[in-house]
Amino acid sequence: MTAEVFWHWALARYAHEPARQHLLALQADLDLVIIEALFVCWLAAQGRRLRQDDVDAMQTLITPWVAEVVIPLRTLRQRWKTDLAKAQQRDLLLKLELEAERYLAELLWSAYTALPDNPSTARQNPAGEAEAERFNDNLCALTVFRQGEYAPQRQQLVALLLEST
Repeated sequence: MTAEVFWHWALARYAHEPARQHLLALQADLDLVIIEALFVCWLAAQGRRLRQDDVDAMQTLITPWVAEVVIPLRTLRQRWKTDLAKAQQRDLLLKLELEAERYLAELLWSAYTALPDNPSTARQNPAGEAEAERFNDNLCALTVFRQGEYAPQRQQLVALLLEST
C-alpha cells in the first residue's frame, strides 16, 4: 500500500457523481475534509479499522495544512466562481487546490504509517466482516461524525462510496 494507490482509489470514488455531490455537500455543510474521509474509507476497504487515537494523530498532522493552504485556496476559488474576468485565475487555483489535496493525501499516509504498533499490518479485521461496517466505524472516528449527530449523512456516504466501486 502507498499514498499513490490511495490517491487513485480516491479519484475513482470522487469520479462517481452521486458520491462527489454528497461529499461536496458534507464539505459545505459540515466542514468535512473530503480527502480525509476518503482516506479512512480506503483504509477500511483494505481491512483496517482505526482507533480514535489513530485519527486524532492524523488530524493533528493535517490540520495546519488544511487550515492554512487547502481552505484558503478553496475559499478564493469559490469566491471567484461567478467572476468571468477571473476564469483563468480560477482554473489555476483549482489546479493548486488539487495539488494541495494530493499533498494532504501524502500527509495522511505519513501520519498513518507513523502510528504505533505497525498499522500497516495491525488491526486487520477478520474475514467476512462487512466492508460497510468498517467504513462506518472509521468515519465515526472523524471529528465531524464523532458525536453521531450526522448518522444519516454518514450512512449515505458509505452507501455511495460502496456503490462507486
